[in-house]
Amino acid sequence: MRYNYFTQSKTITCERMRAFKLFTTLLSFVVVSAEAQTITGKIISKYKADHLDIKATGIGAGKSLTVNPDNTYSFTGLIGENAKFGIKSEKDYLNGVNVGDIIAISNHILGKKHIITGEGFIAADVTIDGSLSVSDIVEIRKLILGRSDRFRSEHSYRFIDASFPLFSNNWFLAPDFIIAGPEDKSNADFVAVKLGDVENMFFDGEDKVAIRNDRRPVITVSSADDYGTFEVHIKNMTSLEGLQFELDIDPQLYLARINAGIDENTFSISDDRTAIRVLLTAQDIHNLHGQPLFTFNSGNIPDTGEPIRLDPSFENVAFEADGSPFQPAIAYQHTARPLISIAPNPFRDATYLSFETEQADHIELSISNIKGQIIYSSAIESNSGQNTVLITRENLNHSSGILFYHLTGPNTSTSGKLIMLD
Repeated sequence: MRYNYFTQSKTITCERMRAFKLFTTLLSFVVVSAEAQTITGKIISKYKADHLDIKATGIGAGKSLTVNPDNTYSFTGLIGENAKFGIKSEKDYLNGVNVGDIIAISNHILGKKHIITGEGFIAADVTIDGSLSVSDIVEIRKLILGRSDRFRSEHSYRFIDASFPLFSNNWFLAPDFIIAGPEDKSNADFVAVKLGDVENMFFDGEDKVAIRNDRRPVITVSSADDYGTFEVHIKNMTSLEGLQFELDIDPQLYLARINAGIDENTFSISDDRTAIRVLLTAQDIHNLHGQPLFTFNSGNIPDTGEPIRLDPSFENVAFEADGSPFQPAIAYQHTARPLISIAPNPFRDATYLSFETEQADHIELSISNIKGQIIYSSAIESNSGQNTVLITRENLNHSSGILFYHLTGPNTSTSGKLIMLD
C-alpha cells in the first residue's frame, strides 16, 4: 500500500483536491441552510443520568446536554438536513463493572452460558468492535486492576436509539445516533447501556461501592508466633467462580513472596506498595494450588491488630459457582509454627536451617531480601523428622542485612527472618 500510495501520489492529490472542493461546497450549503433547532428526549435507564456529564456527538460534538432529574434532556444547536445526533459519557467507567462480568463474557465465548439480551451483548463489547472476544476481557481486567482509568473506546456508556428493535441477533447493528432535521425534534429517546456491566450490577447512591449484607470470610490472614510473618490465603477455593478485592497494607510490612500461579493480569500493586488489588477467576484460584497468595514480613511487629485490611472504597465482591454475589471478608487466624531453628543467627559466613516434617515431602526453600526479591531458591526432598540445610554467604550473593526465608510444600508453609552480617 505504501508503494502504491507514492507512485500514484499525483492522481491521489488531484482526487483529494476535487473531493475537498466538493466537501467545502456542501459544507457551505449546510451552514447556510442550518438553523438553530431543539432536540428533546429521554435517556431510558434504571439509573439517573443527570450526573453523567453527557455530551453530544455528531452535530454539536462536545457540547454538554441539559439532563433533568427525570432523565429528560434537551439540546439546541445548528441542525441541517439528515444530520446525525448522538450522545456519549466518559464518566463512571468502573461503576457496576467487576469480575462477574469477566466470568459472563468468558462463559459466553466458551459456550458454557450464553448472553441472551441485546443490552448484554452491547455491555460486553467494551471495545465497540461488534464482537465479543478476549480483548474485551483484557480491557475490563485493566480497568478493575487500575492499570487504566478508561476503556480504549473512551465510552463509559452506549446510548442506543430507543426506536431500534434491539435483539440478541442484531445488537451489532444498533445505532447510537438519530437522524435530526431542520425542525425541532421531540421524543428523541436513547437507551443507556453501561459498558462492561454485563451482569447489570450498576448502583446509584452516594456510596462509591455496592453494600451487600451477605458477608463471608473467604480471605484468611494467618500469622505465626511473633515473627511478624503474615500469609494471605483464599478459602473455599473450589466453590468460588470469581473474586476481586483490594488490600490495605500496613507500611511496616514488606511483600516477601507472591504465589507463582498469578501474574500481572491478576493483581496490581500501588507505587508506595501499601495497596494491592486482586482479580481472580476460578482458573486463577485453581492455579494457587492451596498455597498463600501473598506472604508479608516485618522487621517489627505492626502496632495495629490487623495490618492487612480490605479497602472499603473498592468494590470487593465474590461470586459463587451459581453466579450469586456476596461480600468477601477477612478472617485472622494464628497458626503454630513448625519446629524450626537457624543457628547461628545473625551469621557472617554460613548458617544452618533446621526443620521438622511429619513425613517425607517435597519442600521449596527460597530466601528474599526486604524488597521481596528472591536471591536464593532450592528444592529439598525432606525426610520424616529432622532436616538440616546449609546456607552460605555465596548462596545469598553476599546480600547482607535482613533476609526472609520461605519453606513451602504440600504439608508445610512457613516463613521467618535471618540476618547476615557484613
